[in-house]
Amino acid sequence: MKINAVNVEDGQIRKFLHESRIQWLFNAPHSSHMGGVWERMIGIARRIILDGILISEKMKSLTHETLTTFMTEVCAIMNSRPIAQVSSDPNAPLVLSPSILLTEKDDILPVISDSLDIKDMYRA
Repeated sequence: MKINAVNVEDGQIRKFLHESRIQWLFNAPHSSHMGGVWERMIGIARRIILDGILISEKMKSLTHETLTTFMTEVCAIMNSRPIAQVSSDPNAPLVLSPSILLTEKDDILPVISDSLDIKDMYRA
């Protein structure tokens, strides 16, 4: 079995990284607490998947399709979190989130169907 690995010290790759002004920043080994924001996001994703989905659903087997669906849901949850202070002004209900920055759409509002009764709307 042959594994193709990329060595960033190879001539062509090093030249490309230098010309593109790409700089690699590494954490010290066993120092995940130095990661800051991205380590926090990894922890949130792990907690959503493990606690919220896998444990509550008592999954015995996990297929690739199921994992992909779970990760898509995790991304949606993480990208809907506010990244700035939420305004208390009722005339400014927009909350800045990563999904707004990624999609450039700020009119993402839940659609409420007219066919639902009040109990169904509260449940939804």
